[in-house]
Amino acid sequence: MSTEPISLEPLTPSEAAQLRQNYARLIQATTPGAAFNRHFRWTEQEQTKFLSGFAIPLMDYYTLVNYVGVDRFYIAFGTNSSEVNYLGDQLNFHLLIQGRNEMGSVLTPWFKLANPISAAERRSWEIKQFEKQSDFQSETIGNIFKNISTETVVESLKTPPYPKVIAALLGVTMTSVPDILSYEWVKEWDKNVQLDTFHKTNLEINTIDGENIAIDQPLVGFSFKRNEFVALIDPMYGIIEKNGDGYRMEFSDYEVHIYMCFHKQFMTLNPTQTNDTAGLMLAGIYKRDNTSYLLSTFHDFSAPCPPTCPR
Repeated sequence: MSTEPISLEPLTPSEAAQLRQNYARLIQATTPGAAFNRHFRWTEQEQTKFLSGFAIPLMDYYTLVNYVGVDRFYIAFGTNSSEVNYLGDQLNFHLLIQGRNEMGSVLTPWFKLANPISAAERRSWEIKQFEKQSDFQSETIGNIFKNISTETVVESLKTPPYPKVIAALLGVTMTSVPDILSYEWVKEWDKNVQLDTFHKTNLEINTIDGENIAIDQPLVGFSFKRNEFVALIDPMYGIIEKNGDGYRMEFSDYEVHIYMCFHKQFMTLNPTQTNDTAGLMLAGIYKRDNTSYLLSTFHDFSAPCPPTCPR
């Protein structure tokens, strides 16, 4: 029986290099005003789907966080094709991930994220979270804290989206990005990726050189600390089920989602950052009865490459 992660496709160094080179050539060849959203869509059962992110089942996610010596993960952008006018039915854009130690040495293979999430699929948990949160707060929290026994908390945590609220009340830190920002960022991505107004400038980062001159450079990935990956798992241990004399987790009920987002510019306080710039965010998802619920809110990957590219 194979133990290979189903959502993390291992790549050879040459395969990963080819995907990254294709993306670099594509960005270079695309004119600033040309529509770029064609690279974030695919056709499935004669329906066009638009990319919102990628899903990683929890057991596959452990493959990443359990690598000994990894201090930092690097997510790179890649494409199957460098053709500017790509018209294929398959998704052209991909995310690749690799682990490195503190000195920058490579410790893991490159993995390609293999389970894309469409914008329509992402909105399913968004609706459930906002519909049920207020009802739970008014009707259930008081009853739970009248009797704070382990059994009461465990049973209450089994009904989503309650885990997020209860864990917060019990002092579990669950987010590094407020809900109002994470919601706005993913909503802006989902809206723009379906429009021809999505340009390659949205995948450029504005930096300032030594002479205080703004420079536009292609965004090629994000670098971030391993502890951000590990911290996301903490709230998932809030949902446990009684099993004889102990408790257990149903690993199949959990996924980690890496979402594309737009950091929308509402004001031009920073004259060098005039475009809505693409980013990545991480979320913990609880799945039950064919419905997805947002369990732990997003962790923002705020170290773009450039300038924070791996050594």
